[in-house]
Amino acid sequence: MASSSCSWDLPEDFIDNAVYFEFDEKKGTFVEVEGYFPQSPDSYSDIEDVEEISDEVVVDFLKSFEDAKQHLVDIMKCLDMVKTELKKKEFATKELGDLVYFLGTEAVRNSDSIILTQKKCTLELLSKANMVDSKPCDTPVIKGARVSIHDGTKLQNASEYRSIVGSLHYLTIIRPGICFPMNYVSQLMHSPTDVHLQLVKRILRYSKGTIGLGITLRKDNLHTLKAYTDSEWASCPDTRRSTSGYKVFLGSNLVSWSSKKQPTVSKSSAKAEYKCLFVASAELKCLVDLLSELHIFVLTPTILLCDNTSALSLASNLVFHARTKHIEIQYHTVR
Repeated sequence: MASSSCSWDLPEDFIDNAVYFEFDEKKGTFVEVEGYFPQSPDSYSDIEDVEEISDEVVVDFLKSFEDAKQHLVDIMKCLDMVKTELKKKEFATKELGDLVYFLGTEAVRNSDSIILTQKKCTLELLSKANMVDSKPCDTPVIKGARVSIHDGTKLQNASEYRSIVGSLHYLTIIRPGICFPMNYVSQLMHSPTDVHLQLVKRILRYSKGTIGLGITLRKDNLHTLKAYTDSEWASCPDTRRSTSGYKVFLGSNLVSWSSKKQPTVSKSSAKAEYKCLFVASAELKCLVDLLSELHIFVLTPTILLCDNTSALSLASNLVFHARTKHIEIQYHTVR
C-alpha cells in the first residue's frame, strides 16, 4: 500500500526488482511467480545434462544470486525505515527481540523447538504459601473418592485459600497436568475447609517436584489435528455432575486443553462421554477456522478419540431413537 503523505526514500528499483509470490492452496505454501529472478537452469528445454550448462548460464545464475542477497539487504533497510517512521509519527513501538520471558512464562529456543516453563512463577508461589522447603509428591491428586464441600472444618481465613488457588491458575497456562486438580479445588472456594486446603498444598508439592516441566513446541506438520477426550462420570459427590476433559494436538504439539465440570447431570457414562465429544469437536472446529484464516489448511480429516464404546456407537449411529433424540438436539455437532 502507498500513501500520499509517505516521505520514505525507498531504494531505487525496489518495485521493479521485487519478487512476487502467490499462495498455492494445494501445496499449502507460497510459491514464486514470474518476477525478479530469471529462469533457473533446470527450466531450459535445450539442456539435457547438467554438465552441459554453458558458462553464460552459470554466470547469469550467480549474478541473480548476488542480486537476491542485495535485494534482501534492501528489504531489511526498508523495514528499519518503517520502524523508525512508526516510532516518530504513528505508534510508540519497542523492539523486544526474541521471546525470553512474558507474563511469568520463560521461553528457551533451540534449533528446532521452543521450551516454555514457569520456574520463576512456581518458586514465587511456593514462597507465598511458605512451602519452599516442602516435600515433593508424584501426583497432584490423591487417588480415591472426591471430598465433599462439607468435609473438614471451615477455615477462619478463607482469603488465604482463595489467593493460592487464584495464583495456581496461572500455572495451568502451560501445565495441562494440573488442570483437573485445579478444576477440583476451584469448586470449593466459596466455603473452604482444612481438608480442602490439604488438596491445594498437594498441588503445590507436585508443582515443586515438577518445576522444570512445561510445553515443548517443535517444528512439525501444521496440517493435522488430533484430539483426545475423556470424562469422569458423576464425580462430584455434591451435585453428581461429570467432568469433561480434552487435549488437542497440532501435529505433535499440544496446543489446547481443558478440564471442566459439565453444566448438567448425565444419567449414564455414555452421555457424559458424548457431551465431552461435543465440547472437543467445537474446539476442533474453532481451531480449523483459525488456522484457515492464517492460511494454514488442515489437509487430513481431524481425528477425535474416545475410549467409551457406547459413546462411539452413539456418535456413529445415523438414526437416533426415541430415548436419544434429546441428545441429537443438544449435542449434534459431533456429526
